[in-house]
Amino acid sequence: MIKDSICILNDCTLFSVFLKGKAGFTVNIREYLFKKRITQVDFAERLGISRGHLGQILHGTKHPSRKLAKKIEEETEGKVTAVELLFPEQFAKEENI
Repeated sequence: MIKDSICILNDCTLFSVFLKGKAGFTVNIREYLFKKRITQVDFAERLGISRGHLGQILHGTKHPSRKLAKKIEEETEGKVTAVELLFPEQFAKEENI
């Protein structure tokens, strides 16, 4: 998956990121932080961004750059991938199955 992510990231354009309650990521950032008992402040610090910036990403009002999406993938040990962050519509879960 990481090899594919790098190939896609080199050629992609940035799409909207939707991280609210209906997020379609296999494991979204909020879920990852909760399971790992990591605060938003600590995670933002690891990413080199402010807690406010992370909050905006989590609420869908800001979008991560390719570089930040890759950093999130690294920090979550691949649980949240850069490809999922950059192409959320391709990973959306079916809500009415």
